[in-house]
Amino acid sequence: MGNYLGAHGKSVIWEMMQEVRKNVLAKGWRTGDNTFGDYIALLHSEVSEALEAFRDHGDFQQHFVPVPDSDPPVMKPTGVDNELADVLIRLLDMCDLYGIDLFRAYQEKMAYNRTRPYQHGGRTLNRGLINHDEPKSTRPAVLALLEFSEKSERGRAKLEQLSIQWPALAAALGKLFIERRQKPPVSLRRALQVETAPEDKL
Repeated sequence: MGNYLGAHGKSVIWEMMQEVRKNVLAKGWRTGDNTFGDYIALLHSEVSEALEAFRDHGDFQQHFVPVPDSDPPVMKPTGVDNELADVLIRLLDMCDLYGIDLFRAYQEKMAYNRTRPYQHGGRTLNRGLINHDEPKSTRPAVLALLEFSEKSERGRAKLEQLSIQWPALAAALGKLFIERRQKPPVSLRRALQVETAPEDKL
């Protein structure tokens, strides 16, 4: 196990939880009106906002927007990283409220996960679209294609930014769908501009 202790000899997670609690109480958010289900729903909402941030910006860089009518001017962070930080803040707040020892639970879960076999369960979300043996620099390109499949110009621009050869990547994805005897979604075909196999071969 790594060294997870903070300045006070407590876990870093515990110290972050104290910081979150202090701010939540100062801003008047511990009203007692929310149920456990409400907190779970709020976690979902923060995760969704991370997706929206990716759809807005198309990258994982820092982004800021001015807060209207703020004096002095305040810049609000709006990137994917900041939305994921909101997920963590919500989680820490919920665990603090319900007395959940998140650090202990993390250690227990990681210890158990180390005993599990490789890709246990045999299920994966990307269905082979992302080759994790390839250099990490190529993975954002595939994600960009999938995310911007209905916005071909934006997806194309993202690939150019990543210095990825569009024709080669498009052909590779098109071939992958054909090999799996699956027809790419119309929106993805439009974005990739690849020829698929005849209907009777899919």
